[in-house]
Amino acid sequence: MRFFRMIALSAIMAAPLPAMAADAPSADAVRQVMSYFHNGSDVILVDAKLCKEVAKEGDNKNECTEEISGNKVTQGDKVYVWLNFFVPGDDADARNVLVQFSSKGMVQQSHSLHMKQTTRYRIWYRLPTKRVGDWDVITSQEKADSYLKLGGLSYSVEEAMPAQ
Repeated sequence: MRFFRMIALSAIMAAPLPAMAADAPSADAVRQVMSYFHNGSDVILVDAKLCKEVAKEGDNKNECTEEISGNKVTQGDKVYVWLNFFVPGDDADARNVLVQFSSKGMVQQSHSLHMKQTTRYRIWYRLPTKRVGDWDVITSQEKADSYLKLGGLSYSVEEAMPAQ
């Protein structure tokens, strides 16, 4: 199953986009992704990144328009985690995904998503930035008897520099 997830992710990332020219994936890669899209069961977290801004309209609507590098943010900043999911399954009910924000090993916030089949489900949440320290954003898909970790990212909240 991991093999198909990696192939699907590779083909999605290689798909041509207007802003980024790429070589066309092989026919085999496209067949594998299409098969997974129609018959797969596990959601794939395609991308997770920290953003200062997400476009509300225009050609880049729902896209992260100002990415933060280094995964460090300043205490109190208005920053978002932007997530992009690939949701397979022709005959599947909505997939349930949990997005959790953790600090010091404890969950501080949770958000539940209910996603139907799509090649691109994008969503963003404002990051907790009031408390200094290391944080994790973890995404997991609900399964019959457990949760399957899809991925996520880590970030640090640093103290604001005093005004001079």
